[in-house]
Amino acid sequence: QLSVTGQTGDLSYLLSAEAEPRYQNRFTNEVSYGPDYSLLETRDEERIQERTDVNFNSAFSYLFSQELVQLNASYGTRNPPTNTQRTITDYSGSVPASRLEREQNSFDRYEWELGGDWEHSFDNGSKYRMLFVVNDRQGEGVRERFKIDAAAEAEKNLYLYNLGRDRERITRNSYIFNPLQDHGVEIGIEAAQTIRNNGLRLGVAGSGTPSDT
Repeated sequence: QLSVTGQTGDLSYLLSAEAEPRYQNRFTNEVSYGPDYSLLETRDEERIQERTDVNFNSAFSYLFSQELVQLNASYGTRNPPTNTQRTITDYSGSVPASRLEREQNSFDRYEWELGGDWEHSFDNGSKYRMLFVVNDRQGEGVRERFKIDAAAEAEKNLYLYNLGRDRERITRNSYIFNPLQDHGVEIGIEAAQTIRNNGLRLGVAGSGTPSDT
């Protein structure tokens, strides 16, 4: 993590950058039994995930004689790919049968935000404020599953793609005054818009004609 703060005259600023790497290697074992406590299935799984979160932040403010201007911006991204190896053994038949599966999961996510406000002070002590916030968050993921045969050949039997995106736009205006001593009143108006988009694609092994949608 690296950050820089300072002030030059009436200008104050803050800049920071952070990168956080993570690594996870997890082993799990699942055992399934029937109503008579007979062994039905076992699943042995190893999951490896490597992830790095990156974030940038900045803040600036400038003080005039009767005005204060502030601006903030941030950006973040992460991509935690996950690889899974799975062995499934079926004991329901006369002879135990094992099959191997491999999964690959990727998920890319980014987000940014920009915001600012302006404040003006009048000679009578009242103030006018205006602020805005604009942000965008998007995540895109792909899950692929493969069946591994005896010759170590991989056959894809599942493809799942999903996309999610949220955007916000906010603005607010207000006027603050003191009708009585030690009493303040704020009158304002605010407008907000939220835009959401989602997408999903699914592919499974089988016969037929692929769809374009």
